Amino acid sequence: PLELMIREVVQNSWDAKLPDKEQIDFSIYLNKFDQTKAEYLKNVFFREGPSDIDFKNKLADKGLYHIILLDQNTFGLSGPSRANEIESGERNFVDFIRNIGSQRDIDFGGGTYGYGKSSLYGVSKLSTIIAYTNTRKDGKIIHRLIACALGKPDNKFTGRHWWGKKANDDIVDPLEGDEAKIVSQQIGMPHMEDDQTGTIIMVLCSIPGNMENEEEIREREPLETLSFLSSSLYWYLWPKMMSYGEKPAINFNVYLENKHLELFAPEDHPKLAHFITAMRNYKEAVKDKKFRKSEKNWMVK
Repeated sequence: PLELMIREVVQNSWDAKLPDKEQIDFSIYLNKFDQTKAEYLKNVFFREGPSDIDFKNKLADKGLYHIILLDQNTFGLSGPSRANEIESGERNFVDFIRNIGSQRDIDFGGGTYGYGKSSLYGVSKLSTIIAYTNTRKDGKIIHRLIACALGKPDNKFTGRHWWGKKANDDIVDPLEGDEAKIVSQQIGMPHMEDDQTGTIIMVLCSIPGNMENEEEIREREPLETLSFLSSSLYWYLWPKMMSYGEKPAINFNVYLENKHLELFAPEDHPKLAHFITAMRNYKEAVKDKKFRKSEKNWMVK
């Protein structure tokens, strides 16, 4: 589940890159709630919820960590916050928050039918995420925050749940403006500058996964979990970590309890080094070929 989540979420972040940016930032945090933040989530934010999602007990477990995924230099969750408000244009918020299972039609986009979105819920022991975004609306940056859960469906309901601000028609809309910023800080999300666009996703009570050997099966320790997540970056995203004379396409960072941990260069990975050499050779060959073609066309002309 962790491997799938990283692969899919980074792909979705790359699809959302701003066209005038050469690089996006993508960060992974593995943190633990202090008592104040856990109490706020348990008794205020999630004071109401479905019976099949056990917020009270899960959020009371002081040993559980949560994963935070942050991207910047992306569009963020743009567009209207409700599906029935969309006629044309951007629909990132609705596609990510409301429409689990919708098809993506972005050119060269890697995500389809909500596969990446559902992987986030699969990692959470509560099947719950909290999403915060800075995005543009009518030329101005706005702030939004909403929580989403995938519970058990029945004959009448889909099992999807949202927490935010209830509107007059009883639909839950995202918190917006200063209210969204304040709540994001209260629950321990990383700070995002007001003029920076992007998205922060908090995966509640994350599954650490198993370490298997011949003698035992045990849950990973926090550092082991973060190392596994980092390893997934290298295996699935090494082309985006490479630099071809300029910045890498994605600037990756990882944090344990908000402490930054250094990532080594992908060229230093013992099993990926030959792939990277081959990619560099290919890039150089393509570059030379284009130059010769351009020169030939000029001479003919």
